[in-house]
Amino acid sequence: MNTLTLQFSENEWYGESVALLVDGRPMADWLKDGNYGIPVWLLEQGLPLWWGVEDDSDADVREVTVCSCGEDGCGHSRCRVRVEGDAVIFEDFAGDAARTAPDGLRFVFPRAQYESCCQALRDYYATHCGVTMREEDEFPVANDVRAEIMARLSSIEVEYGVRILYACESGSRGWGFASPDSDYDVRFIYVHPLSWYLQTGVPRDVIEMPISGELDMHGWELRKALGLLKKGNATLIEWLDSPVVYRAEAAFLRAMQEIARQTHQVDRSFHHYTHMARKNYRAYLRGDTVRLKKYLYVLRPLLAALWIEQGRGLAPMRFQALVDALVTDAALRDAIAHLLAFKRAAKESGRSQPLPVLNAFIERELTRLESAPPPVPQDTDFTVLDRLLMETVLRMDTPAPPVTDTNNGTADG
Repeated sequence: MNTLTLQFSENEWYGESVALLVDGRPMADWLKDGNYGIPVWLLEQGLPLWWGVEDDSDADVREVTVCSCGEDGCGHSRCRVRVEGDAVIFEDFAGDAARTAPDGLRFVFPRAQYESCCQALRDYYATHCGVTMREEDEFPVANDVRAEIMARLSSIEVEYGVRILYACESGSRGWGFASPDSDYDVRFIYVHPLSWYLQTGVPRDVIEMPISGELDMHGWELRKALGLLKKGNATLIEWLDSPVVYRAEAAFLRAMQEIARQTHQVDRSFHHYTHMARKNYRAYLRGDTVRLKKYLYVLRPLLAALWIEQGRGLAPMRFQALVDALVTDAALRDAIAHLLAFKRAAKESGRSQPLPVLNAFIERELTRLESAPPPVPQDTDFTVLDRLLMETVLRMDTPAPPVTDTNNGTADG
């Protein structure tokens, strides 16, 4: 039998990686494919499942080397991994190896040794990418950036003479798949003193701060926010469920979340998410190469649409909550986990060939939803919005109390 061991190292191209050693020799040397070890972000399931798996016949195809860019969709070698009693066999090499590996190349390892290596790969991933992720890892906010955001929120209150009722992260940091170079998309809801609402003119009802470095901050005035909620604005509903909260007036946030549930217009949310998924898919995922991050900008609204279609209520902002509840196919879950790990570890511009497992799921569901009847809207009492506006303006028309930094990502109160 052959011997299988692992070599962990810092790859000059894409950082932390692991090479498979067969009888002490790197797999890439055996295959002559010019590839490298496997990036850490691909190791969640041990030896990574081939991203191009299309049906059960490919379920035992695993990747063994990856090209220098670190994206297996760009270049890689793979083989079929077959268990036979106490042995594990690597055979039928394909991908880049199909052009370079010796004909009939085959390795046979002790099964216990192979399983031990796979466990070591999973442990390595857990240590470096956080398989069991803490919330601060899944929704990262650097301490110095948080401090700057808090300071800017306070300066906005002084400059514009408003009270900020709620401030959170939107976008990829709120969804749970930020890249190392993702911007901070800070969104907030604010209220003016009572006198602002007692005028015949229509004053400006948004605050948009100039983008500064990685900070993008803007907010909606309370009456505008409630008017958008009345129109079924799904973006505002997402803000209210953000896992990253910078500032919150606790009573206000609880009231807004409850009113969002009471006034949820399922037909409009469903249309919003299906339209977004279809538009992004057509715009970004139909070329010979694609930006991998765009899969998440299709999958998230698509899963949100499925959530609403199934009558589950407000779609959660956290992408992983949607996946956990709605994705049951093992190959699809693996492909999404692979994609998330790549997105969190790589830059925003990472590219690859299209991923067949994901494309097939997206195309199937988008086609089905074209003819699916939209959810039926319910009768809604919108007077609760007027009451909240009046109560909040009157209650907040007093000097502002001290605001506490919500370092743990939860609201004050």
